[in-house]
Amino acid sequence: MMGTMHILGKKGDSTVTWDLADAKATDTARQTFYALRKQGMLAFVPGPSGGEQIEAFRPDAEEIMWVRPIAGGR
Repeated sequence: MMGTMHILGKKGDSTVTWDLADAKATDTARQTFYALRKQGMLAFVPGPSGGEQIEAFRPDAEEIMWVRPIAGGR
């Protein structure tokens, strides 16, 4: 099973992929996930109702989307 993280950043978008059969690639994706969380980014798994925010790495997810929090105001 392959998974992909799409990281939407200020300098463009990037991706990280992993294969559950490849322990090294999965571990790299896990480390990337927690590094992005530490930076304050938000992770979502797309779904039929728009998606679900996740706080822990899900290696079985086919797709994880990363976004920066949006600051709003009046």
